[in-house]
Amino acid sequence: MATIYNASAAGAIYETAGRKNPTGQPWVGPNAGGASKKYSRSNNPKAGQQFITNLPPLVFSREGVGRLIYRAWAANQGVALGAAMTAINNTKTMFYNRANTSALKKAA
Repeated sequence: MATIYNASAAGAIYETAGRKNPTGQPWVGPNAGGASKKYSRSNNPKAGQQFITNLPPLVFSREGVGRLIYRAWAANQGVALGAAMTAINNTKTMFYNRANTSALKKAA
């Protein structure tokens, strides 16, 4: 089974921003202690909300919620994924057929 994901950190943030907290993380201020990533310590208490409102809306599909990957999934209902899975299965079959045609030999 293949997985499609956004490998860049910026892309992952763009894809998922606002999924858990539509108005951004709760603000505790820059001087609050702790290292929890559940709270915003920005100097700007509205930073998360401003960031999220400037992004396009989240798209809901059968597979999940996001902005890029899930939007593509919702637009074509997974047709591209089906083609990719067929290509992966065909390649896997060809690889196994080629690997099983001759006995393994010792390397030099």
